[in-house]
Amino acid sequence: MLTNHRRYLDEIVHQYEEGKQDDLAYRLARRNAHNADAALSTLLTNMRHEPGHYRKQDADNGLRFLVLSNTLLSHLSALGAHRHRLADDEDDAAFVPLAKRISALLEQLAEQLDKRLPVALLTEPANELLSQLEEQSGAAEEKAVTLYRPIERQLRLIAGQLGPLSDAANRLTSPSAETLPEPNAAV
Repeated sequence: MLTNHRRYLDEIVHQYEEGKQDDLAYRLARRNAHNADAALSTLLTNMRHEPGHYRKQDADNGLRFLVLSNTLLSHLSALGAHRHRLADDEDDAAFVPLAKRISALLEQLAEQLDKRLPVALLTEPANELLSQLEEQSGAAEEKAVTLYRPIERQLRLIAGQLGPLSDAANRLTSPSAETLPEPNAAV
């Protein structure tokens, strides 16, 4: 599922770099992200009807993950709704590398989850991204007063989901274990 979310983000970023087009790649990425969320929702609904107390904990951890995934998908959709080609000198163009960094973190999280490895928390990298977004925002505000900056705002919301999402993913891979400590090295 997170792989589909990452692909959707990648297509959105591509649209910001090349210009808005509802081409097949973008539409497929969007549809696959929504379908993956719907499939997880159906799986969890079916799981809650299975007998056994252990299923409840698995389903509860899955529901926590689903809520965060739905929230992430909502932020991605909002980011996609505002897509347009960014000029190289446009203030928002500075956010593209940060969006690509978010994509890389989503890919890392998806790989760990797919391989059922213990998931490293992404709170620290997410906080670094939020700091960088703040710096970029401050530099842009010095040039002009902008009331609403959808790219910056949505990227902040997406980055803010990385820590809780990694914690929920960790619970899926090792539901009885405590969450893992933050990694020392930057991810």
